[in-house]
Amino acid sequence: MAKRGFGTEPHIWTKSKKLLEFLKMYTSQSTRNAEVYPAIACGILILVYLLILTFTRSKVHISKRNTVGLVLILMSIFTFFSYITCPHSVGGAGSIDIRLAFLPPLFLLFFFATKNWSDFLKRIFIICSFIISISFLTLRFPYVLKASRIGNEIMTAAAVIPDKSVVLNLHFDDWQQLQSGKDSLFHKDGSFIHFSDFIGALSEKHLVMLMNYEAEINYFPVNWQPGKNPRESIAGLIPGSYPPCGDISLYEQQIKRKVDYVLIQNWRSDFENIPCVNRLIAQLNSNFSLIYESKNKYVIVLKRS
Repeated sequence: MAKRGFGTEPHIWTKSKKLLEFLKMYTSQSTRNAEVYPAIACGILILVYLLILTFTRSKVHISKRNTVGLVLILMSIFTFFSYITCPHSVGGAGSIDIRLAFLPPLFLLFFFATKNWSDFLKRIFIICSFIISISFLTLRFPYVLKASRIGNEIMTAAAVIPDKSVVLNLHFDDWQQLQSGKDSLFHKDGSFIHFSDFIGALSEKHLVMLMNYEAEINYFPVNWQPGKNPRESIAGLIPGSYPPCGDISLYEQQIKRKVDYVLIQNWRSDFENIPCVNRLIAQLNSNFSLIYESKNKYVIVLKRS
């Protein structure tokens, strides 16, 4: 807050849109669109057991003291209201809605734990939870494992980049289009935006990574020094808009130092049809030479000629 102030950005969703996404349990979905089905099943399970508490003797307390249960219900209502009314960001910190939407069902589960359920209802809840969990894992893990393999291949670029280099990492696809061209590895999760950044976190490397999420945000301990932030001169080359476009020389003029290596992540030939990408490639061809291309071409490294 001391760095970013207390300013807020309004949320682009309407309250009705927020409510719809909440009912779809969207905070449980992070990779594939198909995860909506077990997510909704989880919401239905919580709702059913809330109705059971409302209309049966299962609402009998485990102990005579019901203060904890009341507090949990109030917290569930409060966090739901907070989610519906929250802005997109406060003090530069975004994704507030995702964090808040996760809390009401969680407080309801804690509330359920204060009640005296029959053995039959406990077994039903456990069985349903197990089925939902297995469904989630079946949908999610194969794609997470594929992403892990791609991430490991991207990390192989570190071997050809010497210590204390300035590296411009260009991201062309943060959802990882599959070879069929009709689908992507992730539908909702843009984790690939960070994969090549991890090269800068290796203990044996001291690299200047121009795509540096933490340094750009300005509320992490690591920040760009004044006049060094690449977003000031080459914002189009930093993830946020796709594909990356811009003039590398603008940043070199800004910091009075040349970019040593360019790391290209998830390049596809169809990007060549975009005029601004053609201009970028022409600039790279004039100043850099190809020194590394990974097995499946998930990462390409260019060195200044």
